[in-house]
Amino acid sequence: MSEWRDFNGFVQRSPYDNFIHEMPLLFKIFTFIIVTFAALMIIRSVRNWIRSEVSGGSGDSSTKPSYFVTFEIDGGNRLELHVMDQEYGLITEGDRGELSYQGSRFKGFDRILKTE
Repeated sequence: MSEWRDFNGFVQRSPYDNFIHEMPLLFKIFTFIIVTFAALMIIRSVRNWIRSEVSGGSGDSSTKPSYFVTFEIDGGNRLELHVMDQEYGLITEGDRGELSYQGSRFKGFDRILKTE
């Protein structure tokens, strides 16, 4: 707190310190809760924005992440295709198999199981 004594010896506070000092306790608690909630929402939003690419979401509609997989086809050429989330979770790096696609549209991937 910034305090000083005036010419008569009375302790004086800055206007900001007076405001904080005279604020009711419930108002201080309520303000703390609101500020904490806002900070957590900002952190959560930034974290989600960094982790995923989303589309949609205007108004009350939902958002949906986009998933892409890069396939290496004959001759070493690479092809990046948009896949559904169910397919994305099943395809891992190093998988070999038969890719079905039409233009830039992913149709399916049949994995060839490794025999040892």
